[in-house]
Amino acid sequence: MTLRVQILKDKFSQGLGLPFKELLPESTIKLAISELKIKYKKRLFDPFVTLWAFLSQVLDTDKTCHNAVPDRPGRSQPRVRKRRPKIYPLMTKPRHELRKQLQTA
Repeated sequence: MTLRVQILKDKFSQGLGLPFKELLPESTIKLAISELKIKYKKRLFDPFVTLWAFLSQVLDTDKTCHNAVPDRPGRSQPRVRKRRPKIYPLMTKPRHELRKQLQTA
């Protein structure tokens, strides 16, 4: 990680823009993550900073987060299955074994 990115990350995680850092401490988030058995990879911003930033943006008074995705009246998503059921059986053996069966048949 470059020094510039590290400085930006440190400034962002310690800045005044994350009021939830005090209200929702890292230990509480770690406990919830472990209880829910959530796995995550170490990225530029860890889940704690991401959650604090998200909550700050959503609850901010200027509503820029809400304006990013405009209201689309009349738009709805159908709740149906996209694919039709297949007539083939489920794969219950490793692929290489099934290929051998096809070659010998």
